[in-house]
Amino acid sequence: MDKNNQKIVENKLIIKQILEYSKEAALSSYGVLGICQIKTKKGYKEDFIEISVDDDLIDVSLHLITAPHLKITEVLRSCSKTVRTVLNHYYPKKVRIINVFADEVSYE
Repeated sequence: MDKNNQKIVENKLIIKQILEYSKEAALSSYGVLGICQIKTKKGYKEDFIEISVDDDLIDVSLHLITAPHLKITEVLRSCSKTVRTVLNHYYPKKVRIINVFADEVSYE
């Protein structure tokens, strides 16, 4: 395997790990009930988490379902800090941006 292909495989594995760490951290955050689902081109549903790795810097966007009767900005700030802390633990000085969006508020 040449170096380009090896780098691509390594990036895919890193992205998969970042996805798992981000999801776990977000779901353990105050006021977060779940991750929004999005339909793929093939009709499957998957978690709405976007991850990009450029020049060894990590960008993460999370689309969340939040609890009602809580201040949304506090929920998002708490989640962003939690995700950043977890990712900085595994990938020191590589996290650039953590974007957190409240796409739904669940009243169930």
